[in-house]
Amino acid sequence: MRLCHKSAPGVGIEVVAWTQDSYRYVEMGRCDVALGVGSAPTMPRGLKVEVLYQEHFVCLISADNRFKGKRFPLVEYLRRPHAMVVIAEGQQTMIDRPLADIGEARNVVLQSPYFMSTALSIVGTDLIFTVPMRVALELSKLADLRQVLPPLEIGGFPYTMVWHPRLDGDFGHTWFRDQIRVAVKQW
Repeated sequence: MRLCHKSAPGVGIEVVAWTQDSYRYVEMGRCDVALGVGSAPTMPRGLKVEVLYQEHFVCLISADNRFKGKRFPLVEYLRRPHAMVVIAEGQQTMIDRPLADIGEARNVVLQSPYFMSTALSIVGTDLIFTVPMRVALELSKLADLRQVLPPLEIGGFPYTMVWHPRLDGDFGHTWFRDQIRVAVKQW
């Protein structure tokens, strides 16, 4: 928003919550751009996809949590209670899918649609909150949390920008995509 407001103060941006229909909304013209996980299985063919960066996960735990390691071993990670932001169908698929592939699941005791309130809720508890690294960096500034690496079984993912090719020649849309690219590089 900082970049957009600086170079085009009159421009308005509406951010809508991610749904399983987000790519379809881009396809239909209801959304200009979708930002998110690039490996989603529901992306319609024919959309333009650009990887903005490669992301990895970090576990946030309360600063007073007794765990002292730099990375959670899988057994320890699964033994502990978890908080999560529900993204789609009651899962964080990029975390839960690899665990399910090896026959495992987290013990989720707190589910929320919001990153900030979830992060604040785990302070003073033994809960693990596994989030993308860039989210963890911001949340760690707001609460008494520290970061621990997740088990190796939980990999990273490409963070993508998706738009319909009919917008390739649209000056305003091209400008907006450029603002997103610049913002991502500054983060």
